[in-house]
Amino acid sequence: MKQWLNDNKIYFEIGSTLVFGIASVLVAVAANNVSQNQLEVAKIQLAPLIFVSEKYFRDEAGVATETYLEVKNAGAPIYGFSVATRTFYIVSTSSGEFWVPVNGYYSVIFELDAVEETLAEVRGTNNNFVFSETYLQQLKSDHDPILGYAEFERTTLTRVSYETREKEVAVEFFVGEQRSDDPWIEEAFGLHNDHVPLEVSKLDWPAVVEAALTLRTTSPKLIRYGGF
Repeated sequence: MKQWLNDNKIYFEIGSTLVFGIASVLVAVAANNVSQNQLEVAKIQLAPLIFVSEKYFRDEAGVATETYLEVKNAGAPIYGFSVATRTFYIVSTSSGEFWVPVNGYYSVIFELDAVEETLAEVRGTNNNFVFSETYLQQLKSDHDPILGYAEFERTTLTRVSYETREKEVAVEFFVGEQRSDDPWIEEAFGLHNDHVPLEVSKLDWPAVVEAALTLRTTSPKLIRYGGF
């Protein structure tokens, strides 16, 4: 046995060298992965964290007559920020969603002198009351002969632009309270003013239906086909 081990010693030496070599590579790869993960965690900790929340003002009877937006930063400080909103009345049918641009739902933006926590407030006047009146009209109305059965909602797109302390420029979009990376949302934000927006204070349900049908010829990009 001893003689056999001596005769095959070279194979054991080569094998052990290979095993240790492979083990060293695996350890190096694992260490690199840990370093990359630590780097990603560090980047996240140093990054801004923007979020939008929608809240309600209630009257003495407890009715939510107004909604307002708060834009906050829970992460690293940001600079040179700006906030803009675009509101749409969405008419959903079996063939698609008609995004009707409206003006006046939110009319005032208060940008605060802050780099973190609350950055801005976006407000309107009796905006939720005005929308609820149109919504009730839709519930009580007959189905439009062209649109057919339709559902009705309101959504606001918010764009937050800012510069990080590393001097990097960033733009984030939100649909309501949800952050969105959908390119269509950015496009819809830009198209809002191309199609003359309707004033919410002057809208009733028939006017919303007419505006939705008009989108087919004036702003077809504001129709998301698919339906419910």
